[in-house]
Amino acid sequence: MSSRLRIFFLLVILVFMIHALLTGLAVSRLTAALDHHDKTIESYFAPSFAVSLCTLPLYPVLAGKLGLFAISALNSALVAIIIAFVLVYLSWRAILAIIVGVPLLLLIAMIGGAMLIEQRIDRGWRELAPHAVVPPPHGDVSSPLSNATITSLNAYLASQLARGDDLIDPLPQEVVWFLVAHRSDIDALRQRSPGTSDPLARLRMQKVLLVDALQVGSWADVEAARRLTESMLRQPNFNEVLYAITAAENQLGVMRKLDPHYGVSIPSFDPHQMLIDAIAAQDARILKLSAPWYARPYARLCAAESAYSGLRQAMIIHNLRGCRFDAPRDLDAKPRVPFNPTGVLSEGAWLAARANRLVLDREGTERVLAAKSGGQPPATGECSDRKWILEGNVLRLEPPLPATAPALPTRHEFSARLVARSTS
Repeated sequence: MSSRLRIFFLLVILVFMIHALLTGLAVSRLTAALDHHDKTIESYFAPSFAVSLCTLPLYPVLAGKLGLFAISALNSALVAIIIAFVLVYLSWRAILAIIVGVPLLLLIAMIGGAMLIEQRIDRGWRELAPHAVVPPPHGDVSSPLSNATITSLNAYLASQLARGDDLIDPLPQEVVWFLVAHRSDIDALRQRSPGTSDPLARLRMQKVLLVDALQVGSWADVEAARRLTESMLRQPNFNEVLYAITAAENQLGVMRKLDPHYGVSIPSFDPHQMLIDAIAAQDARILKLSAPWYARPYARLCAAESAYSGLRQAMIIHNLRGCRFDAPRDLDAKPRVPFNPTGVLSEGAWLAARANRLVLDREGTERVLAAKSGGQPPATGECSDRKWILEGNVLRLEPPLPATAPALPTRHEFSARLVARSTS
């Protein structure tokens, strides 16, 4: 064996050991950062960038086919062979050109790719959400009910909404005790909504109001619940819109079971545009994320990829607006930028179907209330291929749709006294 070949193999072993050690160190730093859930997203860019560099060029090709450990080992072997070959068989000029050129090309690729994506993002959002704004940070909730989580209350409300009729089951004893213990808080919440808060807290509070509304037939409770939902939509973030859609379904379901009331306000926000605006605001926040100077090109490319995925999903929501109700979630979408800490959005079709169902359930509630008031509800609505049919004391959609919570049944049976009143 020649001396050059011997040196080559020794360098391969040495570089492999060093590269594998650096890769393991980078992975451990990233794992440690991910274990600290209180850290900001900016703190993930540096370790993610380190792991991305250490796993190039094989990780983007083999991700999903092999585990990270196997990819890292193969990648370290490949890098070791390439570096040993360069050092042993190429001239010093070629080595210098590679040392300068490879990092420069990588830098140009990251910055150039990010700039191209950002231009597409800017053009797309100017068309889809020209008036979207980034919401301010949330303040604290002033109501004791904001942290009230009672499983039996949530289960009771869900069971009543799923009935598809005017009947109301007796309250479980635990829920009775809860309502009695918090009577003053419920009365205060009915009179005045608390300050800006987190959407999950508002969802909890409006469920308490709606269960109370079922017991006393109170439209004032329903109106208070609607105000809680609307306050989430003034400058919403993405999660707030999803919670608001669920809350609106809850309110519509309770409205169907109450006696008709003059001048009642039905939740009427546009769920499609609210989702689009919220995604636009989320994209704006992502594009403003900062990172250490050495990871800024990588962070910029990550943010651009994430924001562009949001724009694509917003376009899907816009294009599927209408009568599509069966779109599944796409859980397989993965970032193309290795170890992108900001991730990608991939549920536009499911979100569009969810918003479409809210519009349909709002139609159903309007027709239930119209029928209870003695009127003849219109048969047609947003979907020309489906009709609302009133037969005796039953309003139903033809063809029907399944009602997976929080979506409402497409069939509602009125109580006998209301039917008698509307026909007298």
